[in-house]
Amino acid sequence: MKKWAIVELYLGDTGKQGFYNSQEAGLAKAMSRVGYDCFIFLPCKDRNVSEEKIQDGVTLVRVPARVIGVNAVYDWSILSAYNIDIAEINADNRIFTSKVIRYCEKHGILCCTYSGTFSSKRDGLIFRLFFGAVMKKNARAMKRHMAFIKTAALKEEAERYGISRTEVAPVGLDLSVIPSKKEELTLDRAEYGIPAGCRMLLLVGRIEKEKHPEEALDVIASLPGEYHLTVIGTGSMDSEFSELIKSRGLSDRIIRIKKIPNRDIHRFYADAEYSLNMCPNEIFGMSILEAMYQGCNVIAVHAPGPDEIIEDGVSGFTVSSAKEMTEIIRSGRRVPADAVTERVTGHFIWDITAGKMDSWIRSEDGILHSF
Repeated sequence: MKKWAIVELYLGDTGKQGFYNSQEAGLAKAMSRVGYDCFIFLPCKDRNVSEEKIQDGVTLVRVPARVIGVNAVYDWSILSAYNIDIAEINADNRIFTSKVIRYCEKHGILCCTYSGTFSSKRDGLIFRLFFGAVMKKNARAMKRHMAFIKTAALKEEAERYGISRTEVAPVGLDLSVIPSKKEELTLDRAEYGIPAGCRMLLLVGRIEKEKHPEEALDVIASLPGEYHLTVIGTGSMDSEFSELIKSRGLSDRIIRIKKIPNRDIHRFYADAEYSLNMCPNEIFGMSILEAMYQGCNVIAVHAPGPDEIIEDGVSGFTVSSAKEMTEIIRSGRRVPADAVTERVTGHFIWDITAGKMDSWIRSEDGILHSF
């Protein structure tokens, strides 16, 4: 059995275990189902390497790392220590992507990259110039290998960088950790202070500047009082966001929940009238997929992720502004819940992306094998 690994190069505060649908774990489980012994190398601030068995055939390995911003660097020889045959590098625009690629090349490890963005969210000319140079350096290494890309829009950008061996392989849901629609998903509104008779809108995600959570306030402020907004998430804008809610006189119409276990959040998706996404730079949006899986109508601002996932007017709605979002809600436009769910189960589960990666591995000289 070949050993396949995800090499994570991000070390930040997003995605606490048990409170999110881990992309890495979902993909690794899917690769395990097609016959690989899977490892996830996750950088951490611990002093020693540690392991956690997620399930048979999937092991999480926490690796001590140094960090520059959110860019992790660690001892790449861990790949050799675990006898890894194939490495999938979570590349994006990480500073050390090219170094991992070179290590794999030097040590005979078949590698590919998996990316959702090539740009930086940091403001300022210096950051743009720096990460532009990083991406050019990464591209020179990435073009020598297969590059899996999360959206069609990014595939076009990759080709402009000269990365020609590309395939769109979208993010998916790990259905093994998500309550089935057939399960009882009744939300006890009283437990969270949500008025029993209100029409609930939902905003799930980090409260950060690039996510534009304040624009959701424009939406709720423009709607009749029967609408309430439940916001699930936390971030560096927490205090500012709370002050904005207070200053706009919306405290009695907005319920804030800092964090909630991922399995419980699906009660909110099943209960909400609409789930909103305000981020104009959304790379993909796991919360969009989760909401749609539960049949919730999503209204999202145009961005690479939502535009890839949502068929406007068929499986949800994409808009250009908070004003357009408000108009849809006021009109009561909705799409059938079954169509929303089927969009996800037919196109955005990890088994589909795992199948694409497995096909590539089998096509490589010297890697073709039977399981």
